[in-house]
Amino acid sequence: GDAHGEGSATRAGGLWTQPTVDAALRAGLATIWPGRLETLSLGGGGGGGGEGPARSIMLDCAHNEDALRALLEHLGAESVTPTIGGSVGELPGGGLGRGLSGEFGGGGSRPALTLVFGTNRDKDVATLLRLIGHFATDRARAGPRVRAVHLVASAHPKSCAADALLEAARAQAPDVPWCVVSSVAAAVDLAAGQAVGSPAPSSVPPTLAELGDYTLVVGSTYVVAEARARIAQTHPAALRADDWVHEI
Repeated sequence: GDAHGEGSATRAGGLWTQPTVDAALRAGLATIWPGRLETLSLGGGGGGGGEGPARSIMLDCAHNEDALRALLEHLGAESVTPTIGGSVGELPGGGLGRGLSGEFGGGGSRPALTLVFGTNRDKDVATLLRLIGHFATDRARAGPRVRAVHLVASAHPKSCAADALLEAARAQAPDVPWCVVSSVAAAVDLAAGQAVGSPAPSSVPPTLAELGDYTLVVGSTYVVAEARARIAQTHPAALRADDWVHEI
């Protein structure tokens, strides 16, 4: 009852002082979780930090309805800025209040987003695609505008084939510019501006110059892991030197 709660609070009071709580919160927010709102800089177009506009990629293994809904609501908020080289939670100085356009060079306009999505067959594929479709077509929300959604399949045996994703996606949101990309690695290369050519047609695929201000890779853990592995191959400096992915 209340007496028990008050007693517990009194006993905990000696340990959980405000400075202790503040320090714990700071430590938690500073923790970088690979594949959770992880945003990396791939340098200029052409790869390897070459010339051209800086390209950024965000990775998040939101692989179920609740996680994907929370991620898209987060990105659709008016004042959310991913931080390069870490997670959104570690933005210094209250950085969550800055606009996306300031981070990605939108010049005050809404930045463009290319979304890469792949999932497993045992997930609620239709619901996940419906959430993405709504996010892509909702003009009333804030946050980035979606330029294209690239559908991919990981190498895992449980992965949903990209062609099957495309069929389901068109049924859920026919107005979204869905595209099939041959592999997760190819999607990362497109994000980096390295690839020559275009995604497999679903309508009119975007050109490299139209890929947008940043790319979000989202879906199964296997898709995100393959994306990180490709980044380690092509842009190793984008990841920490002690990152486990360098050991693959």
